Amino acid sequence: MIRRHINHAPPLLALLLTLAGVSLQAWADFDDGMRAYLHHHDYATALQEWRPLAEQGDPRAQSMLGVMYHFGQGVPRDYTEAAQWYRRAADQGNAKSQHNLGVLYANGEGVPQNDAIAAQWFRKAAEQGDTMAQNNLAVMYEHGRGVPQDYGQALRWYHQAAEQGEANAQMGLGGMYANGRGVPQDYVQAHLWLNLAAAKILPGTEREHVVYYRDLIARSMTSAQLAQAQELARTWEQKTVTTEGHLVPWRMMISGEYGRILRAQKRLNILGFNPGPLPMDGTLGPRMRDALRRFQRTKHLPATGELDEKTLDMLGAQ
Repeated sequence: MIRRHINHAPPLLALLLTLAGVSLQAWADFDDGMRAYLHHHDYATALQEWRPLAEQGDPRAQSMLGVMYHFGQGVPRDYTEAAQWYRRAADQGNAKSQHNLGVLYANGEGVPQNDAIAAQWFRKAAEQGDTMAQNNLAVMYEHGRGVPQDYGQALRWYHQAAEQGEANAQMGLGGMYANGRGVPQDYVQAHLWLNLAAAKILPGTEREHVVYYRDLIARSMTSAQLAQAQELARTWEQKTVTTEGHLVPWRMMISGEYGRILRAQKRLNILGFNPGPLPMDGTLGPRMRDALRRFQRTKHLPATGELDEKTLDMLGAQ
């Protein structure tokens, strides 16, 4: 049950860049590795670019080496090695590595299983604004894993992540309102958050469960309550469009071509152009190019499918 919530961090979310103390050449080398990793799945080249940086103490490269060992990308899967690289980056304050190290402790992979230590690492990352860590810390509080069970704290952390668009947290928050955990039972709020989660979760068994419980709750609501919940969802989605930079505080920290494409994908997704499945991958694949062409036509731009400066500007993804 918990494992459904405490997930291995997707590689594409395993990067929260820090600017301090990084040379221009290091930035270039890191971006070269990221292009190889994302665009071509050329893990050997990524490893070649990142390992020297990691050994020199670059937390971004250390974090990505942890990911590669975690998932067996270009190297044999080795949770112990992943934990060592995550720890080196986490000790320097890298939030994604703090989160990922917490996942290893929660699941007992590469380190002794220890919920208390997992919760400590989740908290460090959550306090830096990492939404996956905030969600997982909420799960720990909801179920009393590694921390005393505390619905109030669970609600707090679910809210922080859910307000930034984290679908798992929106699902968890909907469950809290539906069951009256830490708050009075509120079907309007439960429907709102489950509805928002269902819009983000990929088709499959988990999404079917969310839709089932959302619709089950709807049967216990009056027509006025249902209309209120749906209006709240529309208002929330509009807020996401107009204040995305605040809702996703790490957005502007992602550098280079990958960052430009990722920001454009997020905007296209919010605007309903469906550039591809979640999580966004920061690449100009066929679905992304098709989404760009459709957006460009609505703005009377040449439908090239390329992410040029004019398109970026119209998307608000500079």
